[in-house]
Amino acid sequence: MDETTESRLDFLMKQYKQKLEQKEKDLVERQAEIVPSDFAKVREKIILPVMEEIGNKLKGYGHNYNISDQPHYSNIGQGWREKEENATMKVILADEKRPLAKYNMSRITFIAQKSGHNIEIYQYVLNSNGGRGRLIESTNTNQIDEDTVKKLILQFVEDVFEYA
Repeated sequence: MDETTESRLDFLMKQYKQKLEQKEKDLVERQAEIVPSDFAKVREKIILPVMEEIGNKLKGYGHNYNISDQPHYSNIGQGWREKEENATMKVILADEKRPLAKYNMSRITFIAQKSGHNIEIYQYVLNSNGGRGRLIESTNTNQIDEDTVKKLILQFVEDVFEYA
């Protein structure tokens, strides 16, 4: 390989390496901004226990649920978002003809905003003909208490049964 080609290839590889390093640095910085300690506390002490309590009650009626609190990429709201802290409860309705039918999996999601001080709550209610999703609340973490979470989840469950 001639010296000019080798020099150009070395330059391109160094540029590429710097670009990757910058992307990694930017990602680490964005993830540090997203870690919402206020939300994490509210999620662990209020949101997840209420989800578990209501989910267990639904299970007693023959339905099912699952809860997830793993950060994930989402397309809720304004386009795709980076990994976000959240808590999601999925409700799976059962009936005699279609036990635990997959199409009946609706969900309510509490999502932390990057500041970690604000929460958006979305619900998606699905049935065999499609579904509908909407923002049901946007609030500050210090306004979230057990009664508020129960009220929001019970309204979601009511919508699930109404739309089923």
